[in-house]
Amino acid sequence: APAAVVEPAREPVPVPVPAAAPSVPAAPAVEPKAVEAPVSVAGPAKAGEKERYQEAYETLRNGHNAKAIQMFEALQSDYPAGEFSDSSQYWLGEAYKINRENDKARAAFNKVVNQYPNSSKVPDALLKLGYIEFDQQNLAKARDYLTRVVASYPGSTAAHLASKKLAQMPQ
Repeated sequence: APAAVVEPAREPVPVPVPAAAPSVPAAPAVEPKAVEAPVSVAGPAKAGEKERYQEAYETLRNGHNAKAIQMFEALQSDYPAGEFSDSSQYWLGEAYKINRENDKARAAFNKVVNQYPNSSKVPDALLKLGYIEFDQQNLAKARDYLTRVVASYPGSTAAHLASKKLAQMPQ
């Protein structure tokens, strides 16, 4: 009889352990779903901005400047502080520059420099401002922008291109 009492005592011990084991994974399984919900809610918003940015960029690359300008302007309007707002602003300036709308290009590139001072697009925007001034024969202004790129962003591609343009300028 004592042996029979020991055996049932052992059986209930393993039963709660398996019961506890499924409940432990069940809790984390619920948690990731809760975590995924906010991520997926934020995901489409960012994906929408990203998709629109990529579409506008491809439109510009394919030479449809006027359409790209409309797309980048709409993107800036819809996502003024978005993940791609600095890049959108830069490519808006580039589209204007390609269209030889120098005043609008200047304004767009200056907006990159002033509104997104920590953006990786700032050296490129300054470079393009230098190019615009060079093309307009405003050599002193061009030299200021190009020198700023070289001094502030040494080792960057923009600084290399600015150095090349500075070397072409009459002294």
